[in-house]
Amino acid sequence: MSTLNEYILLFDIDGVLAMDGDVNNQNLSEIISLHPNIVEVFQNITFPVAILTHRSRREAEQILSALKINRKKLVGCFTAQDLLSSALLKHQYRTLLKQGLKKSFILPLLEDKYGFKKENIAMVDDRPENLSVLMKSGVGLTMLAPHVVFRSENSVMSFDLEQVISIFKQWVANHDQKTITTALTNKQRYLGGWSQTGMDIEMMNKTFIYCRRAVRKVRKSIAQVIR
Repeated sequence: MSTLNEYILLFDIDGVLAMDGDVNNQNLSEIISLHPNIVEVFQNITFPVAILTHRSRREAEQILSALKINRKKLVGCFTAQDLLSSALLKHQYRTLLKQGLKKSFILPLLEDKYGFKKENIAMVDDRPENLSVLMKSGVGLTMLAPHVVFRSENSVMSFDLEQVISIFKQWVANHDQKTITTALTNKQRYLGGWSQTGMDIEMMNKTFIYCRRAVRKVRKSIAQVIR
């Protein structure tokens, strides 16, 4: 009989847990939390959970710190560096050049090092293309997070973390090895003091961000050649 510890729930950061934004339309950039209860929810999670993001390790760690998420509750924080190293380890050179850092590159690492089979992995992401790649790679559960910013209203369309936890537990309880995808229910939130972290990631990581943009342009040029 399967147990919760055989499954893992992965969260993206941008558009799922946080975003770059400006709460009071003052032309200031900072990391904005999308969930007022994020600290409590993560603290009370009793099954394996991790972060999977295209951010750099440094950026991701800074954001988790700003959100006050207890790192001890996470199996890991898998970042761009992990996706790259996993792709190179599995000799995914052509795919890497043509398609960039696909989140599915992390699947062998999760199974080989942590023991999580791909069909026992769930992912929350705000980008359908990321979830599509994971689904095609055999990930068991994908959840599409709504993310729309209403600047004139100083609000965002997001979702409830409790719904994610509920869907994940129900999926584990009724797991029949079939791939499932679902869209999370829209939840509009008005931003305020609760959402502000005061952390400007772009200012702290300018060099890396510029390098990442340059590498992306070069990769796209190469992809056109080897298509």
